[in-house]
Amino acid sequence: MARPRSVIISRCFRRDLESEEDEVVVPRVSSSSISWAPNGTKLLFVRKDRADRYGSRQADVYEVNLDDRNVGLATELLATVPGILTGYSVERLRRITTGLRGFYPRYSPDGNWIAFVHNEGTNNNLGLLRADGAEIRYLTKFEDGTQLYTPRWSPDGRSLVFSIGREGRRDIGRLDVKGLELQLLASIEPIVDQLPKIELIVTTEGTDRDPVFTRDGEGILFASDFTGIFNIYRMDLSSGAVDQVTNVMGGALAP
Repeated sequence: MARPRSVIISRCFRRDLESEEDEVVVPRVSSSSISWAPNGTKLLFVRKDRADRYGSRQADVYEVNLDDRNVGLATELLATVPGILTGYSVERLRRITTGLRGFYPRYSPDGNWIAFVHNEGTNNNLGLLRADGAEIRYLTKFEDGTQLYTPRWSPDGRSLVFSIGREGRRDIGRLDVKGLELQLLASIEPIVDQLPKIELIVTTEGTDRDPVFTRDGEGILFASDFTGIFNIYRMDLSSGAVDQVTNVMGGALAP
């Protein structure tokens, strides 16, 4: 008789910064980033549900409604028996995709789109998903084993920054998606050829990762270990100047 496989269950918590109390908002999530909706009432996350008949468990995008004060206890109780939670037991959970193989979902600033990374075989590509799940479009078409991570929107919704890994390097790229919604509405075909090429904006000798736009959109924060230790840096997008923000010995990630 085969030994049962071990299962690691991760939970998503919300902390009240005034009371310092924690609430389990999602009892079971996969290792991927979460994203607040622009109005602060919802979260995006990724979950791998039951295996299909071939034994594969695909990563899909879910949304949890935080604007419901009556389900906290139910969520806490279900969290104690996660094996029975299928993703449909709590009313505030909404499954947006099925079989997507998507990671790192991120709401656009207007809340209408979700940027994500699609995994297929050894290739990653950037995609856009309507927030209601009605439409998916892909922005890249890598077939060379390129890996993509953590896409983040600019405050005006005109650009995405992300970490890109290929040929033993991990850099930070930017993709201009200006006017994208009109292009999507006008075409039923992928718009890969209509978009500008990826611009590599951070290419140090180390591992560059976790980019995020500053609130004013004039710079990005990112993590890099080009000194041997991960620290947080700020890059001015106009001048290209880079300033170190943290100086820690243990490493700093995910600004």
